[in-house]
Amino acid sequence: MKPLIDRLHEKFSDKEINKADEIPDIGEWEKFLKGLPVPKDGIDMAFNKYLCRMHYFPWHKRLFMNFLGLGAFPIELFYLARSNQAVKKMNKGKAILEKSRDVPTFEDIFPEELYDEYKVKVAENFNQKFGILCKEARAVLLKCIKRHPFNFFFIYFVYMELAAHSYFLLKYNPEATIVYVNERNVASPIITELYEKDGRKLISFMHGEYLLQLVQGFMKFSRYYIWDKSYVDMFKWLKCDIEQYIVYTPGKLRKKWDFEGYETPFYCTYYLSGQSKESILRLGSILVELEKKGKKCKIRPHPRNMQYIKEIMNTFKSITIEDPVKVLLKESLGNTKYVVGLNTTVLSEAYIEGKEIVIDDISDYPHFIDAQKRNSIVFQRDHMLLSEIIKVS
Repeated sequence: MKPLIDRLHEKFSDKEINKADEIPDIGEWEKFLKGLPVPKDGIDMAFNKYLCRMHYFPWHKRLFMNFLGLGAFPIELFYLARSNQAVKKMNKGKAILEKSRDVPTFEDIFPEELYDEYKVKVAENFNQKFGILCKEARAVLLKCIKRHPFNFFFIYFVYMELAAHSYFLLKYNPEATIVYVNERNVASPIITELYEKDGRKLISFMHGEYLLQLVQGFMKFSRYYIWDKSYVDMFKWLKCDIEQYIVYTPGKLRKKWDFEGYETPFYCTYYLSGQSKESILRLGSILVELEKKGKKCKIRPHPRNMQYIKEIMNTFKSITIEDPVKVLLKESLGNTKYVVGLNTTVLSEAYIEGKEIVIDDISDYPHFIDAQKRNSIVFQRDHMLLSEIIKVS
């Protein structure tokens, strides 16, 4: 049941939340947030966060996902009946780091100061989330069921996270649990309160550069590590409840390489990052024109662009397509003059390394304007525009 629900939900989430071809209505988001009730506790906050997530879905898909949640409800009740083990006194100085399934490599984004504060153990089996609850989590789930008895998909979200963290608490008994790729986690306010009630902490950190996203609304962590202080205002706008923000510089945004003396056979490299089919097609014609002028170009797909692999292969037949698995980022940046993209962390990484960065203002102009409105941090860095390097070529 769990794999089926997760697969269906991820399929719908990727399609509905990451709509590359639609520009969000920020004013409508603001009106929606103001219309939600002021949360009194973590359960209220989590439900508001759930409503933010469901706001992306049409009504029939909400109904379908709730029906799937209903299918999982008997299993949740089965484990609920078996759950009564209390959590023991915490192991001071010990922390568990959840290794994300979606972003398994964390070393270049992890806040290194946490290694000084805690003895950190990495847990890789976090996604085994059907299981018993600790006594404390059991009480929380019962409250959620009582307060929202017919919101089965919400209950499913909460149960899965409570089960996962019960596993951590019962097996490792840490002082803190550290998570990432967790900004959309509906249950984060509930989990944070579960930890803090016992004097523990739920800590999170950024895993990439963010644009304003409704789905990140009502986040709650004991501590949240951010890459730039400008994110504080964004998360406050989203009504997040973060007890402590800490600005840090991740390893990936520290200078690591010296490109002096490198040959740059490529005029530009375009780093794809979730573009729509239409923008990929337009981008192809732009790069082909540069190639006709003797400017050698290449593109580097993002793993999530693999859903458009046919369009990519057909569009860029005469242009080098770089394999992000086989070619290291150092090599990719080192052999190109201009680093081009729109919503990609690579632009910031390239900037730190002293490369000339170029923001795409042509292939999808509405998304270019949208990125500015949604506070894309790359606009704060010295940059050129794609339209400019085309003119000078």
